[in-house]
Amino acid sequence: MENINNICKQVFGNVTGALACALVNLENGEVRGVYHETPYFDQAYIDLVSAAAFNMFAGENIRHIEERLARQRGHSSLERTIQEGFMTTTRTFHFMARIPQVDSVVVLVTKRDTLQGAGWAQVRKAIPLFVEALA
Repeated sequence: MENINNICKQVFGNVTGALACALVNLENGEVRGVYHETPYFDQAYIDLVSAAAFNMFAGENIRHIEERLARQRGHSSLERTIQEGFMTTTRTFHFMARIPQVDSVVVLVTKRDTLQGAGWAQVRKAIPLFVEALA
């Protein structure tokens, strides 16, 4: 997990306005690695954000939608269709990208003045690093 934390730290350090970066396991919603410098981002908060990311990419409702799509398309196996997500709050951006090779999602939380292109570039650049670290 140390290497995953280092990759999260690298993403964090390369994005102006970054608040946190984490890798969330899509099998169970657990945090695989995280980095932040915000004192009030305690473990309970990190777990809540991880659970939210899990639900957006692999939660029960998403699974039902994907199962229905598979049936309608005549596919025998379930395919995870959600690839990326972007969410805004009044003060933050959340960049999220699924990493199918390791069944995880990387989540980058930034301030709202962060350039969106910079956030996406760093998230996408980190994907092969996470894959290599978990191979």
